Amino acid sequence: MVRERYQAASFAFVAGSIMRGQGTNLSDIDLVVVFDTLEAAHRESFTFEGIPVEVFVHDPGTLAWFVNDDAARGAPRS
Repeated sequence: MVRERYQAASFAFVAGSIMRGQGTNLSDIDLVVVFDTLEAAHRESFTFEGIPVEVFVHDPGTLAWFVNDDAARGAPRS
């Protein structure tokens, strides 16, 4: 999926309840895709092979901002 949709990405990683072993039949895959540079971070939602996917697209600067903001608040943004 990453190779097909985000060929120019530097890297990607998966997070969320499924990766923690706490997923349910209603869970989605939380995917973070990082590019070298972007004009702005954004989110995408789609279904891949029948599984819902929520993608958070960042560059290192926007990823750091969101991680730092989440850590300061003690919770991720929804």
